[in-house]
Amino acid sequence: MVSLKSLVILAFAQLVVSRPSGPPAFQVTNLITLEPSGRPGNTSPYRVGFNVTDPGDSSAAFCEAQWSYADRDTGYPKRYLSNCTDDSYAFKFVDWQSYYNFTLDVKHTTKGHHERTTKLAKGHVDLNILHCTHAASGFSACNQMEGVAFPLPVYDVRKS
Repeated sequence: MVSLKSLVILAFAQLVVSRPSGPPAFQVTNLITLEPSGRPGNTSPYRVGFNVTDPGDSSAAFCEAQWSYADRDTGYPKRYLSNCTDDSYAFKFVDWQSYYNFTLDVKHTTKGHHERTTKLAKGHVDLNILHCTHAASGFSACNQMEGVAFPLPVYDVRKS
């Protein structure tokens, strides 16, 4: 005979297994960040570029931001910037500390038959994800380390 405790545990286990999970995390690949030297006459901009994929619909885009060295502490995108190869994506940087320490926040909007869905996902960029090299000229470049995944968990889904 099965005890009442065993039945309760089985029922709870089925609830946990059947509970719907959230949407899959966006995947970022080929993340690069560049810091110019800041030397007089150098006009190279700060640059951050990355590929992003939403596994929910298999769409992907390359996104990029650039801003001048003179605006190094304020020129980064604080509001969603639609500078991606697929205009259903936009991004911004949150908690910007430097070209190797910030939070990447990506927005992806899709249109269905009767509604629009916007997913918001974010993840922190740091030296656990990037490998940086520094030139004697003062120029610095960081690349996403090979074999290091950078998922952006979806933190909000809005339907309208």
